[in-house]
Amino acid sequence: MEALTIDSVIDLKGETWYIPSKTVLDFKGGCISNGKIVGNQTKIIGSTEKIFSEVTVAGSWKVPEISTDMFVSLDYVNSLRDVLALASPDINNIITIEEGNYIIQVAKNNESALVIPSHTDLRIEGMISLVPNPFTNYTIIMVEGTDISISGKGSIVGERDLHYGEKGEWGMGINIVGAKNVIVKDLSVKNCWGDCIYIGKNSDSITISNCYLEGSRRQGISVTSGKNIVISGGSITKIGGALPEYAIDVEPNKNGIVQNVLIDGVTIKDCRGGIMTYGGADKAHIGSVFIKNCCISGIKFRAPFSFISTDRVEVTNCNISIDIIKFVFRFQNVEKGVIKDNIVSVKRFFAEPCSNIEITGNTIICGGFFTDDVNLKQHANILIRDNKFESRVPKLPPMSRNRRIVVLNNKKLEK
Repeated sequence: MEALTIDSVIDLKGETWYIPSKTVLDFKGGCISNGKIVGNQTKIIGSTEKIFSEVTVAGSWKVPEISTDMFVSLDYVNSLRDVLALASPDINNIITIEEGNYIIQVAKNNESALVIPSHTDLRIEGMISLVPNPFTNYTIIMVEGTDISISGKGSIVGERDLHYGEKGEWGMGINIVGAKNVIVKDLSVKNCWGDCIYIGKNSDSITISNCYLEGSRRQGISVTSGKNIVISGGSITKIGGALPEYAIDVEPNKNGIVQNVLIDGVTIKDCRGGIMTYGGADKAHIGSVFIKNCCISGIKFRAPFSFISTDRVEVTNCNISIDIIKFVFRFQNVEKGVIKDNIVSVKRFFAEPCSNIEITGNTIICGGFFTDDVNLKQHANILIRDNKFESRVPKLPPMSRNRRIVVLNNKKLEK
């Protein structure tokens, strides 16, 4: 393997340098400037701070630790593509985007501004902002590989407020498709034309942790295809502008399958809709969805919880406060619904009439239990037990045994 020492400025004078295969660039205070370099399994060692100046990067590289500090200036559009070009899916990469402002751009529909390779630990400390565009479909950060972590205190900012035109709803902040073993944590993603985060195409073992999602038009997070999805901590606020307008939407497309989703400790506030599951597309299927320890308030137009065509949904230990919407829970064609140990405050009704549901151990402050004045007459497989109600405790309806309805040990809430 040939080694080349760089101890002075190499001015490419606008030309392209094709580096011989497997060359090692050993930087000892030097710098490459003014042109394009094309690696060929090229390694970089030595003192790597400020080693590129006005240089475009392409080809294949083997650089385990990559940083924006390697570049003298990254104030041009899509400069981060040159940083990521040093990464390789064949090795483990650590890429650090240091504090600062970075501008990126898409030039056509279905383009991704940045694509993260497999086996990458991407640490974002700066702000990545997208240039306004007229496109209906695009991605700011695309994740398609395996073993990828994206973390840091930085932010990803879309162009919702400056977008050209009104068409489309698929401008995604982070797009995770066909990926496996992915962690996204601690980041801020906001003002996207579509979703802050999208998960699809049979992704597996995806964790979204302590992220702050705000102001996007369509969704905070969409899950359309995948299994073992965890969304934990952080907050989702001010989502709305293009249907469905939910903070979190588990909704497979035609033939899509979603299995084993956990939503834990998320704060949802001032969104048009709360959390939804919808498995009604042709040959779509949703398995189990578990929601716990969440705080939900300020939902303005759509259901705080809407569960449709889903195998099992559990909502436990959540604090839910709703002022405007007619009811809190909607269950339709759900094989098993569990509402347990929550504190629920709503000015009107607790839930729409529904079957196959257990409501136990909750503190319920509401105008009425079901929308039709304790209407249990047309439904079956209902357990309402050990709840505390501020008003109108549900009573066992006539002929309830035939429909497997149990109403037991519910009490008036002591003030």
